[in-house]
Amino acid sequence: MSESFSAAPQVAIISPPDTALNDQDRLQALERSGLMDSAVEEVFDRAVRLASRILKAPVSLLSLVDTERQFFKAQTGLADPVAEARETPLSHSFCQHVVRQNEPLRVIDARTDQRVKDNLAIRDLNVIAYLGVPVRAHGGEILGSLCAIMPEPREWTDDDLANLSAVAQLVESEIALRESLANMEREKTFFRDVLDQLPIGIVIAEVPSAAIVMTNKKGLVLVNEEVSAEKAQDYRGLGAQHLTGARYRAAEYPLVRTVVEGETVVNEPMLYRRGDGSLIELEVSSQRVGNDQKTAVATFVDVTDRKQAETSAQEARTQLLQVLEATSDPVLFLKNDWTITYANKAFVKAFAGSRDLAGQTVWKAFPGWKGNPLWHAFHDATENDAIETAELFLEKTGQRYEARAFPSGDDLTVFFRDVTTERQVVETRQLLVRELNHRVKNLFAVVSGMISMTSRHTRTPAEMAKALRGRVHALARAHELIRPAVTQEDIGQPDVSLQNLVASLIEPHLTHENDQITIEGPALSLGANGSTSLAMVLHELATNAAKYGALSVPEGRLVVRWSTRADVVYMTWAESGGPQVEHEQSVSGFGSTLIDMSIRSQLRGTLDLHWRPEGLVVEFCLPLSRLQA
Repeated sequence: MSESFSAAPQVAIISPPDTALNDQDRLQALERSGLMDSAVEEVFDRAVRLASRILKAPVSLLSLVDTERQFFKAQTGLADPVAEARETPLSHSFCQHVVRQNEPLRVIDARTDQRVKDNLAIRDLNVIAYLGVPVRAHGGEILGSLCAIMPEPREWTDDDLANLSAVAQLVESEIALRESLANMEREKTFFRDVLDQLPIGIVIAEVPSAAIVMTNKKGLVLVNEEVSAEKAQDYRGLGAQHLTGARYRAAEYPLVRTVVEGETVVNEPMLYRRGDGSLIELEVSSQRVGNDQKTAVATFVDVTDRKQAETSAQEARTQLLQVLEATSDPVLFLKNDWTITYANKAFVKAFAGSRDLAGQTVWKAFPGWKGNPLWHAFHDATENDAIETAELFLEKTGQRYEARAFPSGDDLTVFFRDVTTERQVVETRQLLVRELNHRVKNLFAVVSGMISMTSRHTRTPAEMAKALRGRVHALARAHELIRPAVTQEDIGQPDVSLQNLVASLIEPHLTHENDQITIEGPALSLGANGSTSLAMVLHELATNAAKYGALSVPEGRLVVRWSTRADVVYMTWAESGGPQVEHEQSVSGFGSTLIDMSIRSQLRGTLDLHWRPEGLVVEFCLPLSRLQA
């Protein structure tokens, strides 16, 4: 062109930018476009050359406007130094008005146009006629203007405006395409960053080629090698193995099966030989994704540690169950819904017989436990997350069990312990402490009675002393027989015969000759435990006979007989000739309890008391094995 547009812009006062130029959405869109201060690009240069040629204008610009300047992304017809600088301040910008007004700007003669007559571009750049149209981002924000400039006045036609707008649309399409590609790249980067943060391995393959297009960082760490292009194409050299140790063929890989056959694979176990030679165990899942199903994704998780932990836990559980099966104490495992998950042999034997408890709730299996102390202990343990203890009594067997319930998460473990013997020992000890007090009182009564009766049947003090001394010694020997039971002391007592035991216990209470009693029965040796338990019973009967029965008067008689049949000892204590029994009486309250406990609980036998007019008759049935224990 013949006119010059090379004058350098002069410094001018710029009016404060208005709201349209400062709009944050517009400025952010301008920044996102990446066009400000970017290099020259042929695609945009072609657009301004096309506009210049169509409109027959010597100058055409693609001007991007921010709050302080306009930047020429593309230009034709400008001379240096403006062409080289590729920008001017807003004092030399007509394009800012396009942005402000959000519409095309037509200027026939800038020198007389009130809108721009003071713009320094008239003087410095010889801008006389101007036609500019908005250039927008994909979201509609105005980035700047595509314009045509003349160095002389010009009447711009509607065709001129339409032609320039058409070229601007081409520019906007290119910008939108670039923005779309940039968004796609940002999304791709974001997607890749997200995948790289996941704690599982991920492989993405194309359909239908099955070529691997991406493996995330965790996947590369798990296989400990780079997946080369060759491996990504045909899977050769990858280290996957079946659990049998056989290598995977390409067609057997879960991802390939998903690509080729559309199979969805869930947690398939796989061994993998890593790049460093170590072998790990994976669980692999794969499926097609996307609306077009053109992509297949496989995920794989390293379960080596988990499998080893599960194996160790199973081994520990197996060992624990072996211990629990070997113990004689019952053990019960429950879930929080009271379902029985395990009961050892001892528990089944003690409480269930031959019943199958699997899958049942404890309350269904043992309805009698509802509402008892065990029921309360179980509920308290689970509700308070604390160890609870209760006692269970089995009426059928007479056994007592202490149950300790241990809560652990959703489980409840209950350990049972047979405390029958312990409780019996405690009860016996308490009973025998009372018996000791009872015996001391009786002892004074018996000694007093001995003195009284001996004095009536002796003539001299020496004779009385001799007889009394013998009876006191006999009383001491009888006391020695029952002392182990009273004191709960194991003194290694030797076996004694039943006849000697009976004679020793009755002798202290005799006031006449030995024909006052009859002792008959086969020779029978008694063990230490059996003799002490039976001695307690005979001593109680002899004491009561001496106080109230046949041994309390000279004419009284006592017969003690026994026989054995089928390992059972049948024994009879029969009194006669004593004070007449007018109605059924009871051996002293405590004595009755002592006799009953000794016969039934300790000797596991039975007894019957008959209160006949002529005297008391007691019949015993005692297991021989308990007497000889």
